[in-house]
Amino acid sequence: MNTDMIVNVLDISPKLISIGLNNSLDSMEEIFRRRQKNSLLNFDYGSHLKLRRCGWGKDIVYCDPDVARAYESSFRDKVRYTVNLCPLVKELIMHVHQNCEYNALRFLKQLTLLRIHFLNCKGDSVPDFVALLQGIEPQLKHLSVIGFQHRYPVYAICDCCPQSQSLEIDGFTFLKNSSEASSNLPLKRLKLWSHPPFNIESILFLFSNCKYLEELFFKHPIF
Repeated sequence: MNTDMIVNVLDISPKLISIGLNNSLDSMEEIFRRRQKNSLLNFDYGSHLKLRRCGWGKDIVYCDPDVARAYESSFRDKVRYTVNLCPLVKELIMHVHQNCEYNALRFLKQLTLLRIHFLNCKGDSVPDFVALLQGIEPQLKHLSVIGFQHRYPVYAICDCCPQSQSLEIDGFTFLKNSSEASSNLPLKRLKLWSHPPFNIESILFLFSNCKYLEELFFKHPIF
C-alpha cells in the first residue's frame, strides 16, 4: 500500500492492529500533521492509533542519492511522530539509516519484538543501537539484528535484553567483557548468520549461557 492508501485505511478503520509489513512512517507523518492542524483549529483529533504490529522505514540503498538524502534528513521526525501516534506497538520491523536518530523507540513501553535492519548504514551504528537497547524496558523478548557489515557486541545485547526468548544476529559478533554479562539467559531460539572472520569466543559465550535453548541455527556452521 502507498502512503495515501494507508492514511485512508487508518482513517476509516482506526482500530486496526496491523497493516502488514507496509512501511507506514510516511503515512504516520501525514496523519500527525493533519491532526496537528486540526488541533490548532480547535478540532478533537482523536486518540492514539491501536496498531500493535508495524513496519517502519524503507530500503533506500538503490534510490537516487538526492531522494535518499531527503529521506534520511526527515527520518528522525518521522519516527518521533509515529511513536507519538502508535505507543501501543508490540512488534516492530524497522529499517534505520545513516546518522539517523531512532531513540524515540524507547518510548514504546509494550515492545516485545524488534527486528532492526542496518543495511542502509555504512558507518558504525552499533553504539546508537546499544544505547537504544539500554533505554528500552526489559520486556523485549524477541530481537533480530540484520546488517552483515557491522560488529555486534554479544555481551551488551545479553545485558540489555535479559528476558529475551529468541535472538537472531546477521553480522559479526564479538565479546568484549564477559565478566559483566548476564548469565543463564532464557533464550529458547538462537539464529546466527555468521560471517568470517568467526569469533568463536562470542558464540561459545552464548552457548554457555543458554541453558534453555530449544532451537539453534547457523547459516555458516563452524563446528
